[in-house]
Amino acid sequence: AENTQEHRNMVWQEILHAQFMSPVIVDPPLVPDENGVARMTAENKINLLMLTAADQKKYFMAFTDMEELNMYKTEAKYQIFAFRFSDYVKMLLNPEGDPNNNGVIVNPYDHRMVITKEMINDMLNKGNYMPK
Repeated sequence: AENTQEHRNMVWQEILHAQFMSPVIVDPPLVPDENGVARMTAENKINLLMLTAADQKKYFMAFTDMEELNMYKTEAKYQIFAFRFSDYVKMLLNPEGDPNNNGVIVNPYDHRMVITKEMINDMLNKGNYMPK
């Protein structure tokens, strides 16, 4: 793909409107009812599994498809939740969040795209992106 402003804007628009899959651990675990449906309650806490870089900065993982997600290997028993990019932005910019949370990596194992907190703040400051 060409590295032009038009192409970058197109990719950014796709990211803003896409849904991503992220591995999460729900505590206490969700229990399906007699119909096989598990519902969240106020007691359930969602912990997103993250990648930690050598510098100890953490990144949310955002997968675009199951092939990408299946590259993630962990012994943790996780579930898959869908998130929009605006969900990651809200978590990253939450003042009560972990200051080591540094961004989002889309497809961390193949065709990786790193979007740092600084990049998000830059987009917000320029008015190019408003989370919903």
